[in-house]
Amino acid sequence: MGMLFLLKISGFFPCRLSDNKIHGFLLCVLTLLFVVVSVMGDCVGTRGFARASGPVTEDAARLKQLEKRLRETQQQAESSQHQEKELLEWLHVISRERHSLELAIQRLQHQLQALGASMAGEEQQLQQLSAAMARQRDEFNHRLKVRYMTPPGVLLEKLLGQQKLKDKINQVTYLKYILIYDQQRLTSFARLMIEHQRIKQLLEKQRQQVTEMKGKKRLKLAGLEENIAKKNKLLYKIRGKKEYYAALVKELAEAAEKLKKIINTRRKSTVRHGSLANYKGRLPMPTSGVVVRFFGLERDRRFKTVTENKGIDIEAPLGTEVKAIFPGQVIFASWLKGYGNLIIIDHGEGYYSIYGHLLEFKTKVNKNIRQREAIGSVGDTDSLIGPALYFEIRRHGRPQDPLEWVSPMAQG
Repeated sequence: MGMLFLLKISGFFPCRLSDNKIHGFLLCVLTLLFVVVSVMGDCVGTRGFARASGPVTEDAARLKQLEKRLRETQQQAESSQHQEKELLEWLHVISRERHSLELAIQRLQHQLQALGASMAGEEQQLQQLSAAMARQRDEFNHRLKVRYMTPPGVLLEKLLGQQKLKDKINQVTYLKYILIYDQQRLTSFARLMIEHQRIKQLLEKQRQQVTEMKGKKRLKLAGLEENIAKKNKLLYKIRGKKEYYAALVKELAEAAEKLKKIINTRRKSTVRHGSLANYKGRLPMPTSGVVVRFFGLERDRRFKTVTENKGIDIEAPLGTEVKAIFPGQVIFASWLKGYGNLIIIDHGEGYYSIYGHLLEFKTKVNKNIRQREAIGSVGDTDSLIGPALYFEIRRHGRPQDPLEWVSPMAQG
């Protein structure tokens, strides 16, 4: 009623209304006010919620972005590891291809040398045949000249002349011997001509073989040069990137562990060739060459890494002979990843010598060998520095510095 009184005194109602109408009007006003207040409250609430939920939405977006970056980083790491593995595997493949090419070139070279020696002997034989044919030809020329100078009918006149029968028989016999001799010389000359022609054809065939072999050798050499270029490119890539270099170092460490297992799984040695320990500092070098990598720790200034060399690398021309430093028994002669063609010799009393990166083997497993006996030749199988011999000495599985055991003056 207070609200009604105020409306009345303020002159809001220009005319007199009934109480029922006034109550209906007030009800409408109150309903309208409630709606307005509710809408305003909703607006205020929505703004407050927006202000409250804003930071949560930004954090969620940031989290999604971090998760995306993490996935990308993991994918890149996996891709990088795959590339490293692929690169190192390709390096081993190239090394094996190069080994095959070098052996093929070596075989061709030996074949060419053998063919050259054979051709030299046949050339000498051909010269001797030519000289013999020339001598017989001169003899024929002389005899034909004598026959030509003899007047026609002389021999017939002698046979039909007034000589005694005995003389006529002797003349016939002499003529018969002369004819037989001439026939023999002609037969001999014909044989010489046939042999001369045979050797001449053989030489021509061998010359063609030499030409073909030289062509094959040129192709093999071209393939070898291409292989070397590929390997150098890969090595440059590996050495130029720390991740690849680290992967290579890790792989070499794994190869060293495999080598250690091979030696450790060796049963108790029964080799008895004297004590290698008594010859420390007086053993012969396994090959002639220059030591380019030494035993012990090696620091890489670029990548600031440290690697441990368990042996030495001796740089030498491809194919240089490799010899055993002491009598012993061959316990391993095969390919080992990281070392290429590898030979391990048991010298007894826990001493072993190891020869890696070989081009070829000149011995076999379980063979007892003498000191300075040839066991292989210098190669570059799985070598990172080109043709070189990797050389180790181990005592009870522990690497020793080879330069403390060998002496260049003892090389024989």
